[in-house]
Formats: sequence, structure tokens, C-alpha cells
Amino acid sequence: PPGAVGDVLWFITDSGDRFTVQQLLYSDLTLTELTAEQAPISQLVAGPSGAALAWKVGLCNSTTVTRVRDERTGAALTVGAGTPLDGLSVSPVGWLDSSRLVVAARPLGCDGPADVWIWNLLDGAATLLVKSVDFPAVRVPADPAFPLTITPGAQPGVL
Repeated sequence: PPGAVGDVLWFITDSGDRFTVQQLLYSDLTLTELTAEQAPISQLVAGPSGAALAWKVGLCNSTTVTRVRDERTGAALTVGAGTPLDGLSVSPVGWLDSSRLVVAARPLGCDGPADVWIWNLLDGAATLLVKSVDFPAVRVPADPAFPLTITPGAQPGVL
């Protein structure tokens, strides 16, 4: 399926007045435009399932929004619409699973402490997790189907 490990590449394009998120399937080299915006797109965040995708829209000297691709409809949804996140500058941090996205919210911009929220793709609910965090991050457990191993005899690089 699309999103299988190693089968898909998502990337952002910038043509000056139009910014897009693109999907390239390696299996048949199909290129699909997932969304287009007039404002810059950044912080593309893929979820652990390979189907969840989020990105930030806007400049850091203004209010940014985070959008996600709803795999059920193919539509780009605005994170936090109709919740306390509405009107804040929202940036994606990482996915907990295929439906729960951790976001950082500030009154304006992209820098400085942020309140950390969990937004649910399935029902649009936003839950405040913690306030005034400097550098939020998400770490999900490694997939046991793809263990990380160190080759016996491997030596660290020397600078």
C-alpha cells in the first residue's frame, strides 16, 4: 500500500508564489500533488503508519497554521479549527499514531516557548498537554519489524 516502508516520498515545492506538498510513489513513479498554498509550506511531518502527514503553512513573522491530509477523504484539514487552537500560531511536532498529532501553539510566530497540544484527526478535538515548553519533540517506539542493529566490528567515524 502507499506509505509502506520505503515506497513513498513526500516533499515540498516552492515556485515563488505557489507552494505544494507532493507525493512520489516509488512502485510506479506516480507523482501526486496533495495540496497547494500561496503561503510558504514547511515542517513536513510524516506519521508512523505512513499514511499520516502534517505540515505548517505561513511565515514565522505572522500566525501559522498546521494542516493534515485526511486519508479518508484526501482533503487537507486545518488543525485546531473550532478549538482553543483557532487563531494561534500552530506548528506540527510529531505523530503519536495515525490519528493523534502533537502540535506546538504560540500567540504569534515560530520561536520561543509554546503550549503543547494533542489534536485528534478523527474528531477534531484538541487537548492541552503542557504549557510553556521550549523544544517539544515526539519519540515513538521503534517498529519491531525493522530492528536497528549495529554491524559487528563497526567503528565510529573519526573527524
